[in-house]
Amino acid sequence: MSILKMLGKAIWDLIRAFFGSVGAVLRNLFHPLWRLLQTTFKFQADEVKRPLLVLVSIIVIVASLISIYLSMRTPQPKINTMPFVGIGEVAAEQAVKLLDGRGEIVLVALQLEQAPHTIARLSADTFRDRLRKYPQVRISAVEAIKPASEIMLGYGILWKPEEFLDFINKHSFADLIVTFVGMPPLKPEQIAQLPKRRPKILDASTSTMSTRALIEAGVVQVALAPRSKPADSNTPEPKTPREWFDRYYAVYNNDNVAELPVSPMMSPP
Repeated sequence: MSILKMLGKAIWDLIRAFFGSVGAVLRNLFHPLWRLLQTTFKFQADEVKRPLLVLVSIIVIVASLISIYLSMRTPQPKINTMPFVGIGEVAAEQAVKLLDGRGEIVLVALQLEQAPHTIARLSADTFRDRLRKYPQVRISAVEAIKPASEIMLGYGILWKPEEFLDFINKHSFADLIVTFVGMPPLKPEQIAQLPKRRPKILDASTSTMSTRALIEAGVVQVALAPRSKPADSNTPEPKTPREWFDRYYAVYNNDNVAELPVSPMMSPP
C-alpha cells in the first residue's frame, strides 16, 4: 500500500471515529429537534449525513495535504539587496563627477531576457534611476553583454579583450562608459591599440581582476571594488544603501589605486 493510500485511510478512520463520537453526543442532545425537522421536511437521515460527511472529509483531507506540503517546503533565503542598490547609487554619483554634471554615457549591463529583475541587474537599474535627477547627463546607448561562462575571467568580467577593443572603437566619441560587467585584462600592446580620443571609464562591476592595472594605465578612471580593509566592527549596523556600500566596497581612482591587489593575469605596463 502506498504512503498516500495509508495516509488517506488513516485520515478517513480518524474522521469516522470523530464524527461517530460527535454524532452520538448530538443525537442525545438534539434528538427531539432532529425528529421534528425530519417529520416537517420529509427527508431521510442518511440523505443528509452522507453528503455532509463526504464534504467535511474532503475539506479535512485537503487541509491535511496542504499542511504537509507547507511543512516540507524549504524556506527561501532572504537576500539583502541594499548593497547592490548602494553600488548603483555610488556609480551614478561618480559618473556625474567624472562628467562635471554634463555629458553622454554608454551603459554596459548584463543581457538577461529571462530574468530582467534579478540581483545581477539591480545595480544597473538603480544607476539609471538615479541619473534622472541630472537632466544634463544622458545615457545615449545601452550595450547588453550576454553571459558566457566559457569566457568568464573572473567575477564581473564577461568579455574578451578583442571584444572590448571593438566596443571602445564603436563608442570612441562618448563621454563616459559605465560598465557593470567588468573590464577584461588588457596587455600593454592591446592598450596601445586604444583610440587616442576615447571616453572615460567607470568600472562599477566590483571586480578587482584587472582594476589596478587598468587604473594605473589610465584606461579606467574610477572603479568600485571591495574594501581593501574590513570596515570598523564598532560602526553601527548600516541602514541606507550608501551605508551598506561603505561597509563592503570603496571608490578607487589614481589616488588610492595602490590599495588594490595586483592581478595575477596582468602586470602593470
